[in-house]
Amino acid sequence: MFKNNLNLSNYSISIYLSLLLLFISSSIKHTESFFNGGPREYSTIINIISENTLHLQILSLSILFLILFISIYNTKFIPKLNMMIMMFLSLKLWLIIVMLLYNEYTILPLLSILITIIIAMSILILNINIMNAFLILVKIITIFTIFFIILNYYEILINVKSVFWKGRLYGITNHPNFLGGYLALLSPFLLFFIINSKNYYKKIFFIMIFLLLIILIFLTGSRSSLATLIISCIVLFYMYWGVKNTVFSIFFIITLLLISYFSGIFNYFQDADISRLTSTLNTRSGIISELSDIFYYNYLIGNPLLVTATSNSYLAFLARGGIVAGILEFLLIIIIIYNIIMQRKRILLDATFTSVTISFMFYSIFEGAMVENFSLGQILFVLSITYIGVQHDNE
Repeated sequence: MFKNNLNLSNYSISIYLSLLLLFISSSIKHTESFFNGGPREYSTIINIISENTLHLQILSLSILFLILFISIYNTKFIPKLNMMIMMFLSLKLWLIIVMLLYNEYTILPLLSILITIIIAMSILILNINIMNAFLILVKIITIFTIFFIILNYYEILINVKSVFWKGRLYGITNHPNFLGGYLALLSPFLLFFIINSKNYYKKIFFIMIFLLLIILIFLTGSRSSLATLIISCIVLFYMYWGVKNTVFSIFFIITLLLISYFSGIFNYFQDADISRLTSTLNTRSGIISELSDIFYYNYLIGNPLLVTATSNSYLAFLARGGIVAGILEFLLIIIIIYNIIMQRKRILLDATFTSVTISFMFYSIFEGAMVENFSLGQILFVLSITYIGVQHDNE
């Protein structure tokens, strides 16, 4: 592949750098008012990045599409998408059909399908061992994770008045739940290097970065993100070590959580209020009731025109696409679970991507991450189920 027309190393680097740009552009959100929170402004550096996220997305996706086109043209080989990806695409396609039935025409859902295909295929066309390809991907995502954490702390340090609202941290996103959710989904990649690093100083470094990640999640006040973090840790440890060592590992994570919570470090963040984490108030009950009612009265094909919020991806699918969407999402979940169960080897790479997949599915119970047209969480989900599909085919 690309032996005559494209230098392998350059083309591989182009794919990984494009994915890195895609991670950055899909995580930094434009500043927005949040209910009565008032206008927000980023510091100069973050503002420059946020104002060009669309350009970065177009650039990265264009490069990936061009490389994919050249690969297919030269090799006459189209990478095969696994059943999980195909079912996810079918669900997206059905939602487009429903929108057309309601005379709603928008290009975004169609672009979402195209983006999913490009992202999944971009890794599959690499002319290196597929496990090495995903191992490099883990390194790229980890670099991005560290970069993302640093940017958020930089914004807190330079522009603290614009990153908090009612005691909750927005960071460089436009909602605390986005920031917390992204961090929780990125946590398995840090754990990969904490476990895998042989060098003592590197291990300490990644533990410190992980601790900084935990503090940011606390500052968001997002209970769903904190729960997702715990779920991702449990899944990764269990998949890699089994029950016995998982107990010890979870004790380690809980210790880090307790150290973060009781260390008094949050006293240094005067605008922070983490008391929400211990609240039992259900702030999503109204949205859940609304989505349930939409599905109840439009159970056949749903009614996307009535959906105003998507704080539960699974109910949002039902409200937008009716019983057909419900069947498709049920099949998607079953196929993913089947492929995970069929994994017989206990290697850290398997555990990492399985952890991301399950934690994303769990997080989607509380947020519209799965039903969104384009987001960092969904990109990580697509890459993770692509990996799980490759592993299943190799066994």
